Amino acid sequence: MDRSAGARDCAHAPGIRDHGGGGAGRLRAEDKRVAGDAETALGSLTWDQGLPAITQHGLRTFLWHELPRKWLTELEGKLHIAASLGRLLELVGLPRYAAICRQSQTAAVPQAYERSDQEGFRVFRRAQDRSGVQQDYLAARCLELTGQPPPRRHLRAVQ
Repeated sequence: MDRSAGARDCAHAPGIRDHGGGGAGRLRAEDKRVAGDAETALGSLTWDQGLPAITQHGLRTFLWHELPRKWLTELEGKLHIAASLGRLLELVGLPRYAAICRQSQTAAVPQAYERSDQEGFRVFRRAQDRSGVQQDYLAARCLELTGQPPPRRHLRAVQ
């Protein structure tokens, strides 16, 4: 599958038209490169399952670990991809997710990876821990599997 910028029309990505009415087309009208990069990032983030597959934990992991480590482009390109994805998320009515794309950590983590993998991973883990999302994710998963929230002592043990 061709994942290069602009490989497919953003409006045809699964789930984009399901939420927010016309955001993909508006983004394409604003800037075709941004739209193509956003569509490519969305496909990678969601494994081509579209907007309903996005979670905060998954978005943060994509922006703070996968994008810096696995995308073969310079730092400026990685930051452009994050900003493009944020613009798409804003236009389709997902402002909380768009804000994550614009957070200071979204620039700080890839910058740390540029210095060294070890520093990048340390900054990534610290950003994840500070976000509180991982703890929320674990609590939600426990509730889903057992029907009961986890005891607080168990959450502290896995942090």
